Amino acid sequence: MMQKYNIWGEQIPYNEPGKAKADCMDLKKRFPLATILGWVRDVFGTKVTKDASYLDTFTYMDEIRKGKMSAYMDDVPNLTYFPAKGSDTGVIIAPGGAFCNQGRKREGAAMAEYLNLAGISAFVLEYRMNPYEAPVCYLDMQRAIRYVRYHANDFDLDRHRIGAMGFSAGGYVAGASEILLGNQPVKYPDYVPDEVDQEEGRADFLGLIYPVTNFDVNPNMLCLLAGDDFFDPKKRLKLQKQYSLTAQVGPSGTKTPQFLCYGTKDMLKGMDLYAEQLKECSVPHKTVVLEGAGHGFALSKKYITWAEQYVAWIKGGTK
Repeated sequence: MMQKYNIWGEQIPYNEPGKAKADCMDLKKRFPLATILGWVRDVFGTKVTKDASYLDTFTYMDEIRKGKMSAYMDDVPNLTYFPAKGSDTGVIIAPGGAFCNQGRKREGAAMAEYLNLAGISAFVLEYRMNPYEAPVCYLDMQRAIRYVRYHANDFDLDRHRIGAMGFSAGGYVAGASEILLGNQPVKYPDYVPDEVDQEEGRADFLGLIYPVTNFDVNPNMLCLLAGDDFFDPKKRLKLQKQYSLTAQVGPSGTKTPQFLCYGTKDMLKGMDLYAEQLKECSVPHKTVVLEGAGHGFALSKKYITWAEQYVAWIKGGTK
């Protein structure tokens, strides 16, 4: 059984124990199939949804009701450790799920095991999501990076070889931790920093696999980060720029090496523009575009070459 580590101390910023998540969500009584179809439409659709009910109801149905996450605002983010004997490198993995659920096995444990076979240690991050809003999900990633770096000796890792990666919304979680937070301190009322918070909050390299990079063409997931302000047309454009990794990569000044992978048939759009911005801003990167691949290919045999190239990129010094 893999060891789990709680990444926060006694204080977990943005938690509100005793507050029911259902009170924070727009839940509607719908058949499961209707909920799933509505969720897919809102996640990949190009038109602005009228409310967050399909997204919220899907989270409640797939995560809360099944006991994968708490029914209250008291979740404890954690890392599941997958050690590789002799490895000095650790990669923190954020599974995807449109900020509504998490692909813990397919985009979490399976990826960790793949890295282990390649001689790389890995950690799967259980991060907070809907109904938590920004910056919670990527704040958890920043804390995870600091946690692993602080305990690098315990994990037999080089503290300068700590990477972060993510799939889809998890790619946003990894990317936003670098581009929107960087090494900023935790900004939360009455939060008292501990020794872990003194560590560098940036990963040494990033892997973004079919990531959410912006909310221009596929806007609706943004309501899970920005809250009700998203539904105000006068505020939406500003929010789309504020939370866009593509728009903010330049102002962030990041030079962290990045591995970017996506398919030509992905229903999420804008990853090509993100790749262009990385080049424009002279961010060291490797981009792999898979012809014919849609969204969510993960470690499917048809497109496994991306993972092989990712491992080679890491072992080659992320050059």
